[in-house]
Parts: sequence; structure tokens; C-alpha cells
Amino acid sequence: MKKFVLILVIALFFSPVGAQAEKLVFVTVNFPPLGFVENGQITGSAVEVVREICNRLGFECNIRMLPWKRAMKYMKTGKADAIFGARYTEERAAFLYYPSKSDPLNITKTAIMGLRDSGIKVKAPDDL
Repeated sequence: MKKFVLILVIALFFSPVGAQAEKLVFVTVNFPPLGFVENGQITGSAVEVVREICNRLGFECNIRMLPWKRAMKYMKTGKADAIFGARYTEERAAFLYYPSKSDPLNITKTAIMGLRDSGIKVKAPDDL
């Protein structure tokens, strides 16, 4: 019996199953500088943050850049584990988990600028 337990412990110790990190599939869209393809590699500030988080937590991450509709379909059907860069909407909240609004992952401000003498007048969002 002791010989069997010793063999079992040795087999478990050298088993690759315990050493493998769980693989997670992330999807995102081409949206520089957060995510884009450069020299055939997916990169960008958000991509690097996701990779570092996975690395620190011991997960292997596979990041795929897809068109928006396909990325959403992957999330709805379970082909992907997570998506980043998806703003909150009620429709998306039906199948995506969002952190609480009091604890955002990032804050984005958008500004639209134009040349002073361009003749373009924008006073409301509908003017855009």
C-alpha cells in the first residue's frame, strides 16, 4: 500500500495537469491605442493590461481581435470567456458581467475638436 501511495504522489507531482495554467479566451476590437495589430501581433494599452493581469493571476490568455458583431456573438455563445472595451448598455448587461458603476475599470473622456476657421458649428450632439 505504501508503495502505491508513493507512486501516486510521484505521478501527481510530475503530472503536467497541475502545472498548466487555465487558458482564457478574450475578444476585443481594433481600437487604437487600446487594441490594434502591429507587425502581426495584437498590442495596445488595454491588451497589455489584460495580459499582465492574467500573468499575475496565473492564467494563460489568448486574445483575439474580431469585428464587433462577431465579438458579441462569441460572448453570447460562450466561445470567449471575456471581452474588453465593451461599454455598458442594458442590452449587453443581459449576458455580460460588468463591475459596479462605483468601481470602474477605466474612465474615458471623449473630446471633438476642429479648426477655428473651418466654418463648422456644433452646439449640440445632434449637430455632429
